Amino acid sequence: MVTIITVVFITCIGSVAFNRTDVAQAAKDYEKNRHALEDRGYYFTLDGYLASLGATKENNAADLVKQVLSFYDKNKLLFKDDLSEKETIANWGKASSILTTLEVAAKKEVCVFDRDRRVLAATQYPEFASMKSIVDFLCRQAEVARQANNIDLAVRCWRSAAYLSGLNDDEHLLIGNLVRNATATAIEHSIGHELNRSPASIPEAAKLQTVMTILDTPYRIDYALKLENFFADAGLEEFLANPNMLAVNGSDYSKLALYAKIPKFKEASRSRIYEIQLAAHKLLPKDHYDVKAYQLSLASMDNLFSKKGMSYLVAQTIMPTYTQVGDVVSKEYSFRNVLMQYLEVVRTGYSGLNLPLKGRYLHDFDGGQIRFKRSGTKRIIYGVGSDKVDNGGLDGMKSKKGDFALKLPN
Repeated sequence: MVTIITVVFITCIGSVAFNRTDVAQAAKDYEKNRHALEDRGYYFTLDGYLASLGATKENNAADLVKQVLSFYDKNKLLFKDDLSEKETIANWGKASSILTTLEVAAKKEVCVFDRDRRVLAATQYPEFASMKSIVDFLCRQAEVARQANNIDLAVRCWRSAAYLSGLNDDEHLLIGNLVRNATATAIEHSIGHELNRSPASIPEAAKLQTVMTILDTPYRIDYALKLENFFADAGLEEFLANPNMLAVNGSDYSKLALYAKIPKFKEASRSRIYEIQLAAHKLLPKDHYDVKAYQLSLASMDNLFSKKGMSYLVAQTIMPTYTQVGDVVSKEYSFRNVLMQYLEVVRTGYSGLNLPLKGRYLHDFDGGQIRFKRSGTKRIIYGVGSDKVDNGGLDGMKSKKGDFALKLPN
């Protein structure tokens, strides 16, 4: 009898809550939101998503990249970032095999790691820490090689680092962006420091442009948002299996265990996930380099995180917010554009009053344009740095103040 009363009591609470919240409307919109995303090319099965990436045993570089990651895991001391130049050179003799392996991997069409993306822990890009250390190691080796006038080896190291930087196009939006921008920025700073130490020759500028071409490959925002659906769905399933995982005493989340018993709560929560994805997808830039449209797309998602209602609680908890991503992307694009303008000026011997590359290559971090400054016989190409202030070309790559500036050879 007690059991019957308890069940009825919980059911009544659920019914009352259901009628007093937005859960009913959200659940009602589930099919509409789902179909709207399907019409825009989204996939709701993991097999469908992976099929869209086109990975096969023959064209997938993942096994080769795993060899490099495994080497790193077994030899981490070789990759330390506080080594002397002598130690760095000595370690290259023990680790140079990673370069040839990566060069073979780069000839493959895709790199899709084999893991279950339905499990939250498997969608956090576990390779990132290792990849960042390997990228830093390759950049240090490139700098040492260039200082020894071994330009070809330097370019090969930077090129393989750039290849590693782009291996997150099958990752969900937040992680993929942060990984790609963290590694790409490290490469761009490494090249920038070297160019300010010793300007590039015409032949070297042409070779370095091959590195920039790899870094300039667009980040596939559409794939990233598709994978975000799996990330969110996995989070929803984990929550429903263990509602207390999100409980915080004294907050709305402390009630989630009770909310999970409400009829249609699962459909309502998933409906809101799709609603957020749909809002972002409607504003996805057709041009993957369109940072402004990209930021608007992310903002449309973040705006939904301020909405009140029981049906939004799970979506707002398990879906990441993207407030910082726009700035991160814009800043890295700005660094890249300064480098690309510099290399084009050097390679072509350009002597005009304006910058040679037009369109998106003029984009700066602050929404303006890359600057071209002349002072006597000196010429500087720069974009504003982290402080978003025009410091007149004062180099600030190593600090939070100053610009991303490159001095052109006289």
